[in-house]
Parts: sequence; C-alpha cells; structure tokens
Amino acid sequence: MHKPPIKQRDPKMTRRFDPFQWMMKTLFCLIWALALFSCSTPLGPVKDPTNHDRILSAKHYIEGIKPEYQFGPECAPVSIKMVLQSHGINLSIQEVAEGTKQTLAGTSRSNIAPFVTRHGFKYREIRDYEFSKPWIKYYISTQHPVLVSGNHSSRIVRHMIVVMGYDDTKKRFYVLNPWHKGVTTMNYHEFMEWHTYKAESYVGVIYK
Repeated sequence: MHKPPIKQRDPKMTRRFDPFQWMMKTLFCLIWALALFSCSTPLGPVKDPTNHDRILSAKHYIEGIKPEYQFGPECAPVSIKMVLQSHGINLSIQEVAEGTKQTLAGTSRSNIAPFVTRHGFKYREIRDYEFSKPWIKYYISTQHPVLVSGNHSSRIVRHMIVVMGYDDTKKRFYVLNPWHKGVTTMNYHEFMEWHTYKAESYVGVIYK
C-alpha cells in the first residue's frame, strides 16, 4: 500500500520562544497600562504646594467674575481681561488686545508679563503639567483665578480659558471659556486631556 509522503515542517515557519521579544512586549504593555491609568486617574485632594503639611480644601469657587465672550481670535485678551477685572482693574478687550500685541495668529505669551507688570501686577507661568495640578487649586483657593491654555479639539490648539473654581467631591473645574457665555464645567479627566494635549499648554497666574 502506497503511503503519502510526510510533509516536512519548514524551519522558517517554526515559532520559537524569544525571551527578548517577550520582554519587550511585556514592557510595552506595562507602559501603555501606566499611561492609561495616569490619564484616567482624576485629580483628587492635593497638598498645599507651599506647605506640604496642609491639605487644600475640597472645593473653592471665586465669585464675582463677569463672564466675557470672544468674537474673534482674542481668547487670551478676553481671559486676561476677566482675571484683571477680578483684581479690580477694568479694561476693555481692545485695550488688553493692544497691550498684549494681539494679532490674527493669537497672543504671544511673551507679551503677557510686560502688560500685566505695567498695571502693577506680577505674572507667573507654569509649564510642567504634573507640577501645575496642585498650583491650579492652590491659587484658586487663595482667590486667584488661573489662566490655562490648551487645545479645544484635535484640530484647534492654543485656546485660553480662566479656571475660577474646583470641586473634588464632583471632580470638576469651573471655568470661564471665552467661547461660551457664562460659567461652564470640565471634569478633571477632560480638563487634563485638554490641558496636556499640546506642548504649548501652560498655566498663568496674575498676582500682586
């Protein structure tokens, strides 16, 4: 009886265990999981960055800031106007736009500090995203609304808003967005995705 020939397995098709490849895949999965966890973890109660023995209050809301609306590319002048108004300085959007040398392309961050200084204030900028988290809450808790830049969508970047409140119990920030009339909210996860999306994002504080 004729037996069919036995097919030989192609050595090239034989899958062998590669320790290095397995280690790299495991490392990749671990990094991906950590990144996902860090993005999804909400901002909770944080320590006072000026006194690590004290925990900031669970919520704080700055009252009395008049919402302003932008009609062109002047999100920064509008936001700066709202913050200055909270400190008792009443300027028009046009005055702020001219003072910060606003163009159709937007407002250069390098022009904000000189403008604020001319009106008797100091300006601090924070660009480290992880470092900015406690400082945003800290300044709000001390009655200092915060300028925050980020991207409004995957197509539009470098938009500026004012953060003037937070609530850890509801895990949300209260913001004045020049694109919206009145106070709106952003949950912590949404806020950090928006704030950390582009390298241009930063936090700015106007203070005495």
